[in-house]
Amino acid sequence: MRRQGTVKASYVCKGIKVVNCPMTIKDSAGGGNYQTIAAAQSAGAVTVNIGLFINTVISFTIVAFCVFLLVKGMNKLRQTPTPAPVNTKECHYCFTTIPLKAVKCPNCVSELK
Repeated sequence: MRRQGTVKASYVCKGIKVVNCPMTIKDSAGGGNYQTIAAAQSAGAVTVNIGLFINTVISFTIVAFCVFLLVKGMNKLRQTPTPAPVNTKECHYCFTTIPLKAVKCPNCVSELK
């Protein structure tokens, strides 16, 4: 059963007129040059619908690029802030927080290595 109907361009590539560019593989009994896919199919010719393929590729590329930009923007919003640089350390003897450059603990006066 053969599918009948008109070929519609996608919404994204509506202005591009490559949809009606059939490449005839096998002519019908009458033969001839067909201007539209519908004309070729109604005549019974076997066609490769290059225009539909090009239209689909262009539509897919545009949609894929938009999705890429959307995901890239969402990832940029979700980035975690970088942690602040560590400028303190803990004394091994009294477990108090002291500056990183300290050589001796100010609380227990032990030497730090």
